[in-house]
Amino acid sequence: MSLNVCDLPKLDPRESSFLIAGPHSALKLFLRHLPALKPSGGARRPVLYVHGATFPSACSVAHRFDGVSWRDALNEAGFDVWALDFQGFGSASRSRADPHCSSFHAFASR
Repeated sequence: MSLNVCDLPKLDPRESSFLIAGPHSALKLFLRHLPALKPSGGARRPVLYVHGATFPSACSVAHRFDGVSWRDALNEAGFDVWALDFQGFGSASRSRADPHCSSFHAFASR
């Protein structure tokens, strides 16, 4: 699996984002990472959030209600938070065969 750094807008200044290989060679999955503010005892403790059928990571784990997201809370507790967008959701690649796939960035820019 190779990681390619993305130049998409960040939801947090410390966030890194990547396009990774998926089940279809021409399409990529999107992975975002927010490293722990203070790793607990020096050890890295990863959490991987995999969204449900309709909401990408930007609209779920990373969405801030009253200024704080679930990702922020995990991060402050010492976890490295990784969030995956499946093909056709969020910032992952979309198949041209499925014109109904929506993009969070397209929605947010309205």
